[in-house]
Amino acid sequence: MSDRNGRSHRLIWLVAALKGGGCPGVRRLAVAAGRASHPVCAKTVQRDIDALRREFGAPIEFDPRRRGYRLTSPDWALPFVDLHGDDLFAAPLCHRPGDIGYSLAGGAGLLRPG
Repeated sequence: MSDRNGRSHRLIWLVAALKGGGCPGVRRLAVAAGRASHPVCAKTVQRDIDALRREFGAPIEFDPRRRGYRLTSPDWALPFVDLHGDDLFAAPLCHRPGDIGYSLAGGAGLLRPG
């Protein structure tokens, strides 16, 4: 998988994770991403959050009290991007918040509300 596809998968996953509730920090998101086959460090998660804000206008805010990130508009979704291959199967995750937590956590509750 190319780095571009890897980034696309991570961004799709990250939006879904933030829609899953709670207020996870970058370290917690990095651990959960690794468990979801997207192994990255906390710095990469931070860069991805910054990219979502800058490139896609994602309404992501840092909550200093909870020391984590949240979507301020739970209905927000990534705008259409030209997806190919496996990305086509991952994209619906960003639009079905009811399925997100279980899908990402494999039923293990990796991103429980904090």
